[in-house]
Amino acid sequence: MKIALAQLNYTTGDIDGNAAKIIDAINGVKAKGADLVIFAEQAISGSPAFDLLRKTTFLELCDEALDKIAKQCTGITAIVGLPVLTNDGAISAAAVIADGKIEKVIGKHHISARREMGFLVPAKGYEYVAVCGHRLAVVVGDDLSHIHDMEREAEMIVSVNARRYGKDVLAYRYDTLRKIAFVEGKTLVFVNNVGGSGELVFDGTSCVVNAKGEIVTMLESFEEDVKIYDTTQEYLPIQSMPYSTCNDHTRMLYRAACLGLKD
Repeated sequence: MKIALAQLNYTTGDIDGNAAKIIDAINGVKAKGADLVIFAEQAISGSPAFDLLRKTTFLELCDEALDKIAKQCTGITAIVGLPVLTNDGAISAAAVIADGKIEKVIGKHHISARREMGFLVPAKGYEYVAVCGHRLAVVVGDDLSHIHDMEREAEMIVSVNARRYGKDVLAYRYDTLRKIAFVEGKTLVFVNNVGGSGELVFDGTSCVVNAKGEIVTMLESFEEDVKIYDTTQEYLPIQSMPYSTCNDHTRMLYRAACLGLKD
């Protein structure tokens, strides 16, 4: 199975612009033979959306955009992050789309980021889906830190995220991802948001970690990037991480500042 990691820079509130980016990416990876394409958490709305998540009209427009995106998903499966209106309030969710239809909407249970408290409500949490005969666990946001004892039949964990950048956070983040993949004995696909939004900067740096806890694919930091991971191929582990030296830290902080100011 060919899995496309689509790391894009979304604009909070620009539903039409974000949906257009997502559709362009779907068509691009479909032309390259991808079976599955994954987008970040709240890709359609942009993140953080704050008070917009309390507006019914805004959430309905996100839902309409999802329908437009679904129509482009013929011959490919897509996992797209967006806020979804429920009877209890807005949830942060990942919609699984296949053959032009929305098959499942999977919500986030753990609301731990301060920018989301009061704007989002907890949902059920991660669920399992079948894609091209493979059983995947789809996890939204911070639910990844709380998973344990996943089904043996699940071959892979797909994590859609909007993880912000901060000094020294990358080393901790990827140590955590490696431990989860190794303990669960499953490949972990992590897709992150990228771009500046208010006082926050999302670094991207999406990745694939194999069941041995080795990072085998990594996307660029602080810029849009799309890469395809083929489950049938062997990948050598990446030895040099972009955050491993003091000079790396300085470079990353500079790039974060530049991206935040530009956006």
